[in-house]
Amino acid sequence: MWAAALGRLEAARRLLDHGAEPSRRSTWGGPTHDEGVTALHLASQNGHLAVAELLVSRGADLEAKDDLYHSTPHGWASHSGRASVRDYLGGLAANAPGEGTRS
Repeated sequence: MWAAALGRLEAARRLLDHGAEPSRRSTWGGPTHDEGVTALHLASQNGHLAVAELLVSRGADLEAKDDLYHSTPHGWASHSGRASVRDYLGGLAANAPGEGTRS
C-alpha cells in the first residue's frame, strides 16, 4: 500500500514479484478513512500512473469498490483530479468488451 500511495514503482514491483496480491484490500489512514481500498485506489488517488499501470499489468481489479465511498480506482482518480490515471483507467474500460465507463 505504501509503495502505491507514494509512487514507488520499483518497491511496488519488488513486492509484487515476491507475492504481494495486487488487489488486496486494506484500511488506509485509520478507522473510518479509506476502508477496503486497494493499492490501485491509492495509486489512482495520488496520480501515480506508472504504479497504476504496473498494478493493472499484474491483475489488479479495476472494478474494486472501496467500502466507504463505493467507488472504483477510476472514480478515485476522477475525484482527485488525476487526469492521466483517470484517462488510462477510462481507456481500459472503453476497450473492454461490453464495458461502459467506470464510476
